[in-house]
Amino acid sequence: MELTGNANAETRLAALIYDFAHAASQSPCHPVAQFDLPLSRGEIANMLGLTIETVSRKLGDLEATGAIRRIGKRGIELIDPAHLQALSGRSRE
Repeated sequence: MELTGNANAETRLAALIYDFAHAASQSPCHPVAQFDLPLSRGEIANMLGLTIETVSRKLGDLEATGAIRRIGKRGIELIDPAHLQALSGRSRE
């Protein structure tokens, strides 16, 4: 529910990716550098209350800003975790 609040689409998606990176990590303090999204774009869209097109567009925007790099269909590499964290509104580190 927290992810579908009043935040804009980019913030919601950045927060979800940041949370997935932390969930995939062995360290409680640092997100993993590379992981596969556990959900399809359609599932992410449903979870965040967005359309698939918006999820795809915002993934492209996150990649264009240098926060992430997409690898194949579901692979994500965190290029700038601090930037992704700032976009997400999270304050874990």
